[in-house]
Amino acid sequence: MASPFLLPDGNVQIAFSGGRTSGRMLHDIILANQPWPADRVKVIFTNTGKEREETLEFVRDCSVHWDVDIIWLEYRLRWTGGPHDPKNKVFDTKAHSFDVVTFETASRNGEPFEQLVQYFGFLPNRVADFCSHNLKSRTARRYCVVEGWEHWTTAIGMRSDEPQRILKKQPKERYRVWYPLNGAGITKPDVSLFWLLQPFDLALLDVDGVTPSGNCDGCFKKSERKRAELARSEWHRAEWWAALERQYGGTFDKTTSWDELRGYINRQGDWLFQDNDALCQRDQGECSPW
Repeated sequence: MASPFLLPDGNVQIAFSGGRTSGRMLHDIILANQPWPADRVKVIFTNTGKEREETLEFVRDCSVHWDVDIIWLEYRLRWTGGPHDPKNKVFDTKAHSFDVVTFETASRNGEPFEQLVQYFGFLPNRVADFCSHNLKSRTARRYCVVEGWEHWTTAIGMRSDEPQRILKKQPKERYRVWYPLNGAGITKPDVSLFWLLQPFDLALLDVDGVTPSGNCDGCFKKSERKRAELARSEWHRAEWWAALERQYGGTFDKTTSWDELRGYINRQGDWLFQDNDALCQRDQGECSPW
């Protein structure tokens, strides 16, 4: 029986988020495809500037331990001089660009994210979720086009226990999507067990197969509980999000600002984190205001 991790024909982009799940996917694809066809495969990590240092170290370590080249990309805003007036929905559409960076030169203070917000003139949120699409997938796509690819397959690390995230139809783009973990029946416990057996791991807490502080540290898609924990224990990280809210006069979460969240935590105290019902714990969910 053929391995579900065998590469499809043609060019392949492997989307590596810097997390355990996509790391497992990358490992199994490498294992199933030796000798490695580096001439038609690109492993791409797109850094938003708000990933934690542990994530950046993990991406570097995967490259070293598995002897695979990982391309580090970051979104860049480069004005062309064309008209740009976000309030009237006029955009300098050719201003989107990217840079190839390294572990040493990667942004660590949200610079790519801030440039994207500057372009749109307002903050992303659950309704206008333009950040991950532009900072990650579109940035990777631009790189592939610059490399001369006309068509390709993108490998995405969606497991078999998250079917709601699997596209039912292929996108009408230059690329098609491929979900090898889903095809292999890999679930959260499988991913956790895999990393327990490896000589290295992502140095962030794994809670039942979930890494609460993974990806963008204060992402508005994270639960109220996770964002509150960041505000309580690492306000120096949460302050970045709060400062953008003050600058643009908006909020990432429709129910409350980061400053309001911090104030609420300070008034209520630690009991909030001892009562499971005090804070909404659903990622992507609707959290009620206090």
